[in-house]
Amino acid sequence: MKALGRDSRGEVKALMGQFIDNLGFENFFGFLAEMAQGAVLDTRVLFEHFRWNLTSADRFASDLGEVELISHPSLREFTQAAMEAPIPVLLGGHSLVAGGLWALIDAGSKGL
Repeated sequence: MKALGRDSRGEVKALMGQFIDNLGFENFFGFLAEMAQGAVLDTRVLFEHFRWNLTSADRFASDLGEVELISHPSLREFTQAAMEAPIPVLLGGHSLVAGGLWALIDAGSKGL
């Protein structure tokens, strides 16, 4: 996305973003709960899909579910919907999401 310059040209499209465009934040997470028991979402591509110009503070507050610290209205609404989803939702960038998946696999293999 960044390496190819797609973000700076406004060419980023995300399947998750298309679903949210059609369903809205709350309905998206409701639909997701019908399909899975939990979700690990790389939100950075989603943020580019929506062309949100976010501060680092807002991105990291969203990763932590700290809704009250988010100044961007749409990101605050998205994060609130994720935190209130009927399933556990982990938000973050590529590194966090990839690491989170490895942690889940490790915990599962240990029967945790």
